[in-house]
Amino acid sequence: MKIIFLDIDGVLNSASFNPPKEYQHRQEQKAGLYWAYRMDVFDSECVENLKLILEKTNAFIVISSAWRTDMDQCKKSFSYDNLDWDRVLWKTQWPFDERFRTREDEVFAFLKSPRTPSIEAFVVLEDEHEMPNIERDWYMIKTDGRIGLTREDALKAICILNQ
Repeated sequence: MKIIFLDIDGVLNSASFNPPKEYQHRQEQKAGLYWAYRMDVFDSECVENLKLILEKTNAFIVISSAWRTDMDQCKKSFSYDNLDWDRVLWKTQWPFDERFRTREDEVFAFLKSPRTPSIEAFVVLEDEHEMPNIERDWYMIKTDGRIGLTREDALKAICILNQ
C-alpha cells in the first residue's frame, strides 16, 4: 500500500487562494500574509495536483492536518472538490500525550502501529512542520504555503511513491 500523509492548509489551501467569502470560516494575519483557514473549498489547482498523484500511484491518504479534528468537515470539503473520500484511509493521532510531540512523531506512530497495513511507500505533503528524522529528499515534499501543492511537487511525490 502507498500512503500520502496529507496536510491541508498550505497544501490544498494556500495564501494566494481567494475563495468566495461564504466559504471562509476564519481568517487571520500570518507572516504578513492574509491566510484563509478552514475553508469548505480547496484551491482547484492544488486539488488537480493531488488528483494526479492519486491517479498515477493508486495511493491512499492519511490526514495529518489539524483538520483531522473534524473529519466530517474534511469529508464535506473532499466531496465538494470531487476528491474521492474512499482514498482516505484515516488520520494521524492528535498529540494528547508526551508520545506525540510533533507531526513527525505522529507520522512515525502511524507507520509503526500494528493496525497499519503493510506500506510499500509513503510521502509526506506538508508546508510548515519540520521533520528532521524523515529524509526530506526521499519521503517529504515541503510545499510553499503561499501557493500550495504545485505540479512540480506532485511529480516529485509520484516519483517517490512509484520508485
